[in-house]
Amino acid sequence: GRRVQIASGAVLPPAPAEATPELAFEPGRRYALVTANVRADLERLGRIEGVRTVPLGTAGGVLPLVEELGIASDGGARPTPAHVGVGDADSWTAAWQLWGALRHDATVLVHGGLAELRTLVRDRALPPLNDPGDDRGWLIEPGGRPVRFALPSDSTESIAIGG
Repeated sequence: GRRVQIASGAVLPPAPAEATPELAFEPGRRYALVTANVRADLERLGRIEGVRTVPLGTAGGVLPLVEELGIASDGGARPTPAHVGVGDADSWTAAWQLWGALRHDATVLVHGGLAELRTLVRDRALPPLNDPGDDRGWLIEPGGRPVRFALPSDSTESIAIGG
């Protein structure tokens, strides 16, 4: 009636590592990035062509941020960039009206840890395992489940705009 654990001397080959898909920002799409390091991610995303970042807590409050993240185009003269609202979990929690509006129609990116994910997404299910790394996180499409992603690794990475 007792449980016993037995160890074998056999060495099992490691399981093949599953690649984490690299994130491709879509033109005109809205993203809400929850990050543990706002400054580093703003700098990193600022180097990607076709991505416009909007930090939470900018002067003027939440309403201008909603308007900026809601921009669709400028009359067709130029392609519309991907708009990314960037903030830590506390900033997003404080901007609960904005978070409530964006979480239903924007792609949510969590670049941090399980604490950031659980604080805002409020889902008790475990997300896919994410190995530690500076470029990894979870992506949640509206109404979807978390999947892994990696931020573009090359600082000269760009997204396809127009077409």
